[in-house]
Formats: sequence, structure tokens, C-alpha cells
Amino acid sequence: MKPVRLMSFNVRYDTATDGAHNWAHRRRLVADTIQYHDPDVIGVQEAMTHQLRELEVMLPAYEWVGDARDAA
Repeated sequence: MKPVRLMSFNVRYDTATDGAHNWAHRRRLVADTIQYHDPDVIGVQEAMTHQLRELEVMLPAYEWVGDARDAA
């Protein structure tokens, strides 16, 4: 039986005041880190809806379930 690989990742919410650390500069690194570790299940923290949608495009093997930080 293959072990299940779990990953927890605080992707940090997107805010314009992050300067060099804003989402536009981090999203590729986040996606690459997830691909490198190749988890079966990822628990993310602080992700906003648009961040999760962008990660879905960059990581087509994954889909998200749950509520984003900005969910009503």
C-alpha cells in the first residue's frame, strides 16, 4: 500500500502592501514547491479565492474543496 502524502502550506493572503512579497511574485514559487513535494492532499491557510483558482490552473492535478479566506 502506498502511503498518503500530506502537506500543510500557509500561502499568505494577497495584499497590495506586500511589495516584493506580493502574490504576483510568490505564486510560481508556491506552485513549484507543491509540485516538488508532490502531496496527495494539501491543507492551505490564508489563501484567497483568486489565489486558489490560479493554483488550480498551474497545478491541474489538484482541485480545491473548502472555503477561501475571502469566502462569505
